[in-house]
Amino acid sequence: DTRNSIDVFHILNNRRGQPVPETPAQPIKKETDAWAPSNLWKGLKAVSIWVPHALRSFALDRLSFGEVAGSKLMTGPGLLLGLLGAFAYGWMRSPNRNVLVGAVNAASWLIAVLAVFAAGRLLTRKGNYTRTMRAMGFAQVIFLLELLTFIPALTPILRAATTLWHFIALWIAAAEAHDTRGWRTLILPLVAIVMFVLVFIGAAAILAGLQLTASTFLSALGWSPS
Repeated sequence: DTRNSIDVFHILNNRRGQPVPETPAQPIKKETDAWAPSNLWKGLKAVSIWVPHALRSFALDRLSFGEVAGSKLMTGPGLLLGLLGAFAYGWMRSPNRNVLVGAVNAASWLIAVLAVFAAGRLLTRKGNYTRTMRAMGFAQVIFLLELLTFIPALTPILRAATTLWHFIALWIAAAEAHDTRGWRTLILPLVAIVMFVLVFIGAAAILAGLQLTASTFLSALGWSPS
C-alpha cells in the first residue's frame, strides 16, 4: 500500500533500469483477393450458398443481390453465372443457334459490366468493378431460361418475359452494387445505356487501332493479306 508520493517514488525507483516487457505483435490479417484462383474455386464449391442466391435472383430479391455484391466468396459463382447467362442468350437468339455468337456475347458481357460500373460510379462514387460483376452475374441467371426456347410453343412468351425480367433484375443488382438511392436509382439505367454506347465505341476504336497497327507492321515486313 502507498500513503503518499514518496512511497510511489520508491516503488518506481526500484523498477528503474528493468527491461520493458515487449507487447506481442498482433498478427496481420491478410485480406482475401477476390480474383485469386483459390477464392474463385472456394466460391464455386460453396454450392449451398450460391445456388439459393441464384434462386432468389428469380424473385428479384434486393437483399440477396446486396449480399452477393458484398461477398468476395461469390466472385467465382457470379462470373460463372454471368458468362453462362450471356452465352445462353446469344446462342439461343442467334440465327441457327450459333455457338460462336454465344461465345462473343459472353465476352461482350464483361464489357457491359464495365459500362454499368462506370454509370454507378459516376452517380454515387461507390462500388467497384468486381462488386458490379458479382451482382450482375446473379441477375444473368434469368437468361438461362432462354434454353427453354428449344420448345417452339414457349419461345415468344419466354423471350418477352426474360427480357423484361432480366432488365428489372439488372436494375436492382446494379443499384445494390453501388448503393444508389432515390433519383440516382431511377436514372441509373439511362446513364448505363449512355456508358454502354461510349464503352463499345471506345472498344471498337481500340480494336481498329490495333488492326491498323498490325497491318502497318506486316506491310513493313513485306507481307500483306490478299
